[in-house]
Amino acid sequence: MALSFSLGQKIQSARVRLAHAKVTTLLVLVVLLALGLRLWGLDFGLPYVYDPDEDDFIRPALLMLAERSPNPGYFQHPGSTTIYMLSVTYALIFGVGFVLGVFDSPEMFENMLNQDPSLVFLAGRLEVALFGVATVVCVYFIGRRLANPYVGLLAALGTAISPLHVWISHLIRTDVMMGFFVLVTVWFCLRITETSSWRHSVLAGIFAGLAVVTKYPAVVVVLTIVTAHLLSPGNGRNRFVRLVESGVATVVAAFVASPFLFLDWQETLRDVSIEMRSEHVSSTGEGFLRNLFWYISEPMANDFTVIGLVIIAFGLATCLTFRNPRKLLVCVFPLALLLFISNLGLRHMRWLVPLVPFAALFFAFGVQQIVTQLARQPRPRTVITLGAVVPALVVAAIAYNVALQGIALAGTHTRTLAREWMLANIPEGSRILVEAYTPQLPKDYYAFYHVVEKRVERHDPDVTRGDTFRPGGVIGFLENRDELSEYCIEYFVIGWFYERYGQEKESYPEVMVGYEQVIEIGDLVFEVQPNPRQPNGFPVRIYQLDGCNQEL
Repeated sequence: MALSFSLGQKIQSARVRLAHAKVTTLLVLVVLLALGLRLWGLDFGLPYVYDPDEDDFIRPALLMLAERSPNPGYFQHPGSTTIYMLSVTYALIFGVGFVLGVFDSPEMFENMLNQDPSLVFLAGRLEVALFGVATVVCVYFIGRRLANPYVGLLAALGTAISPLHVWISHLIRTDVMMGFFVLVTVWFCLRITETSSWRHSVLAGIFAGLAVVTKYPAVVVVLTIVTAHLLSPGNGRNRFVRLVESGVATVVAAFVASPFLFLDWQETLRDVSIEMRSEHVSSTGEGFLRNLFWYISEPMANDFTVIGLVIIAFGLATCLTFRNPRKLLVCVFPLALLLFISNLGLRHMRWLVPLVPFAALFFAFGVQQIVTQLARQPRPRTVITLGAVVPALVVAAIAYNVALQGIALAGTHTRTLAREWMLANIPEGSRILVEAYTPQLPKDYYAFYHVVEKRVERHDPDVTRGDTFRPGGVIGFLENRDELSEYCIEYFVIGWFYERYGQEKESYPEVMVGYEQVIEIGDLVFEVQPNPRQPNGFPVRIYQLDGCNQEL
């Protein structure tokens, strides 16, 4: 009898080890998949800067080093954790390069970056991509703690292959980092509901503070912390004390991570007022209900598919009605954030990035609940197999979409194709009117003009750092097309702004009139349309004029 019992224990122990090894192997594969997708096409556009918002974080980081100042002077997101991370990274890159003799001086390092900024962009993008991978790991542990390892794996897989999360993980932005800090906060909030230890309250506060100084909307995670303490064991006084400790930790962590957010409060207020603007072409909101419907029906549906959204809704409903308070806890932040961003004057697809891991969790919870219900039916194996087909098809569809996105992202950018055509077909020294989101070209190769305050203005190449000219302005703002003749413009290049204003032509009729009056006198000589799957792939059109002899 004793021998049989001992043998049974050994068999059971072997099965547990085998199951653990299986889960670990699957998790490693999911993490490698997440890493591969986020590294694929990481160098898109380089050495040209095709996402101008990345510069918002790179410039302050480099300026802090150049001026030896700890004040980034930029607080629009506020993006402090991102900027300080970049600043430390760039200091290390310079230090290693200086020791190895690659850079003789800070001036040499600066000159190299002016000629080709690829190094600082790739370094920053890589760090954001790693935060994206860390998010996948964090989602797994939350799913495992709330349900089981396989629910955690499915949620991690959903996050790993999310096209939106993968794309934004390619950019030096704050959304992915904010999402990671929020998830860690939620993890410690789950621990708060299980024990009465003050450590979890303090750690939840610390990561909440880091999330807020990464991006302001993360402040709604405070609601999760409050809910966690209400659900935690202990008496009311003990809960209140730990909640206060968590609040203090939040403020202290925010101050330590971004002291000048508080000390340079006048600049903070100016930057926040910029972020709170209510109008932005192609991103202007339409009110709370329409914004809410847009977020769900477009970005979320495109990311998880319509059927996937149904499963997510089912999983969310089971969490809201489930008797396990920990599942109820994970609903607080995503619902609060969705309501918050829907109420803003602007709307952006990327603002949903911190919600993607939670949507993946709800998807996994929904699948788990479906399987549980089907297991109660006659012939459960057959029913479960059939029931698993739909979620599997959803995952396959998401994987297919992210693969197409990766292929498109790794391909040649439309602005790069337009640049190559211009250098091969437009004579050196030609006078060209350009605008933002058009090719970046050698600064001395052509005579560049752009529209400034509704008038044509010649660009001074001496103000351009490095050898590459980054175009700006909006041609549609031009009031008098006769200026094209006055300046003997031979070509003009139209980019994404034409489409952006065209989508809201009722709101910007004067801009579209400006575009049309210029387009009607030019001859289209080149046009490239982007792959629909290519993020930041914008159309480029090049028109030729008769220089000083065109008839206006």
